[in-house]
Amino acid sequence: PLGINAQQQLVFDVEFSAGGLSGASEGIVEIVTPFGVVTRVGVAGTTVAPPPNAVDLWLSLSWDTIDTDLDLHLVRNDRTPFSQGDDCYFEFRNPEWGEPALMRDDPVLDRDDRDGFGPEILDLSTAPDGTYDIYVHYYRYTEHSSVPAVAVDLEYRLRGGIQDVRQFTLRACGAMWRVGRVTKSGGGLAFSPADVLEPTRWAPNAM
Repeated sequence: PLGINAQQQLVFDVEFSAGGLSGASEGIVEIVTPFGVVTRVGVAGTTVAPPPNAVDLWLSLSWDTIDTDLDLHLVRNDRTPFSQGDDCYFEFRNPEWGEPALMRDDPVLDRDDRDGFGPEILDLSTAPDGTYDIYVHYYRYTEHSSVPAVAVDLEYRLRGGIQDVRQFTLRACGAMWRVGRVTKSGGGLAFSPADVLEPTRWAPNAM
């Protein structure tokens, strides 16, 4: 509400609606008087990742080998990894998946680890009804004379308290692990494991 306090100061509320990638945001509020005088006031806020129990889907990827780069992918509605607009990963960390005016229905890759161990964190606050496939891609290794095998942990949490840790070992750079599928239907969330290894199909997308 807009008002004047006892010290004859103009008082009003500014709402900051957090969404998208974590980080600092800045903006300007313009106040225009009936006489055309314009006053500009700078405002700032910070977006932080929501806690795991406050979102429909929360993913955390970690692994055991330094100087290796593994990537988390969340792919919607039967599309494939690296599908532009349908895959949330390091290249498209906050794709538009729902209503354009909303941010809570878009996934966010909050952290992309490139040199080992992780974690990579991805969340989707309010998932539209549909399917969401979880993948882990062995993208790159450095400072190793041969390709190191990497033991991977993928923790998932669904709103309502369902959670688990899936484990797998990737032995070839370029290999893709299809972890499983999350289905959202009528407000309910369910996870179905897959544990499928695609050893060579996505090798051209690795370095």
